[in-house]
Amino acid sequence: GILIYEMLYGETTFYSENVQIMYSYIQNRQVPFPSMIKTSPEAKDLILGLLQKDPKMRFGQNGDSREILSHPWFLDIDPKLVLEKKIVPPFRPDLRSLENNFDQQQLNDTVRDSLESGSIADRTKLKNYE
Repeated sequence: GILIYEMLYGETTFYSENVQIMYSYIQNRQVPFPSMIKTSPEAKDLILGLLQKDPKMRFGQNGDSREILSHPWFLDIDPKLVLEKKIVPPFRPDLRSLENNFDQQQLNDTVRDSLESGSIADRTKLKNYE
């Protein structure tokens, strides 16, 4: 649920720099759905089901992954084809030049929370990545 949420909204659900506060948020807050990002009712329902606070009510408790994969959000996905790696992804990153996979603004952002300083584009480790 957290991974799907982060992929759709670009942020985590209950983040706080203070770990104890974050744990409190996880236990006591409802999942926030920012209105500025349009998300399908099926995606929201899946996220809520996966992040259900009561483990007995959480998706996957009554049928393991089959229960999760039978959710309407996965309606257009054939799990067998996914496992056999027969689905063509809508986007394939260019591994020869990682910079081509990012917005120029992101590459120019200053790196925070890192031992290295400077912009991401300045870091030559991204070049010729294979």
